[in-house]
Order: sequence, then structure tokens, then C-alpha cells
Amino acid sequence: PPPPPPPDPDDAFAIAAYKLNPPPPPAPAFQTVVLIFLDAGHLAQATRLALQATAPPEGRPDALDSALQTRLLTESVRTDRAAAEALLSANSLPLADATRVACACEARGLMAHALRLHSTPEDVARVLRADSVDASTASARVGAMLPADGLAAVTALLLAGGGSPRVAAKALAIARAHADALGHE
Repeated sequence: PPPPPPPDPDDAFAIAAYKLNPPPPPAPAFQTVVLIFLDAGHLAQATRLALQATAPPEGRPDALDSALQTRLLTESVRTDRAAAEALLSANSLPLADATRVACACEARGLMAHALRLHSTPEDVARVLRADSVDASTASARVGAMLPADGLAAVTALLLAGGGSPRVAAKALAIARAHADALGHE
């Protein structure tokens, strides 16, 4: 048998109201909402939501985990170069895996961003070989590295250059600009 009605009519009204109009289910996690948009192919909407969650002053960089930030950035690089440039320039998704995003940038020809995001001397040297990276940009990147890493990047650049005069000239310009820091006189 059903439970007896409450003795107070106000309680009965509250129970009936609850039965007729239950509270809504809890909202899904914000990350889940972004992922739903992303899985449905709505990259622009997913990115807009992600930026709302991570942008100051109300947002927090950790509102979305690293994997989702990486996916958003790599898909942006792959499908919308202008949006990717804006996101990368503003460092809008700071927890993204820099190496994976750098590789996506490199594949799409966004060499300035690839150069900034790569961290190993070998990866930096590979990007430095690109024609779109001029000697001054290359020099600035090597100058920002630890001296041992900078020397390793210049060495890797020369070794991977295959005797190319253009690559050798770029390596020489870098070495001259940073001779003191790289340990040469």
C-alpha cells in the first residue's frame, strides 16, 4: 500500500508538487559539454565554451584537462588556421601538450608556433631548417634555450642540413650571434 498522506496539508502539497515537477538532474561537467560539441563536429562552439571556461577573470586554466585542450588546439590547427593562430598567439589553452600541438603546427606550416612550442634541440633544429624560418627568428629561438641545448640545436641543424648552403648560412648566423653563450670565441 502507498504511504499514508502527511498529516499537514502543506506537506501534502509539497509532496504533490515534487511528484509533478521534480528537480532537474544535475548539469553535466563542463568538460563533458565541450567534448560533446567537439565529438559532434562543432569545433567553433567547443572552442568558444573552452575559452569561456579557461579565460580570465572568471575562468581557470585547469577547467579543462590537458588532453581536451590538446585536442581542441590540434583540431583547430588542422581545420581553421586563423582560429589556431589566434588561440596559439594568446596562449589560450595553456595546459595543452606542447609537443603534440607543435607537431600539428609543423604539419600545417605554422612554423613560428612550432618553433616556440618545441623543446628538444632535435625538434627545434628540424623546424629551423624550414625556409619560412629566417635567421633572426632562428637566432632568437636558440638564444632563448639553455646554452647546451642551443649548441645541440645548431649541431643538429648542421648535421640534418645535408650540406645545404642555406642551412649552413643559417647555422653560422646563429652561432655568430650566440658565440659567447654557446661556448665559442
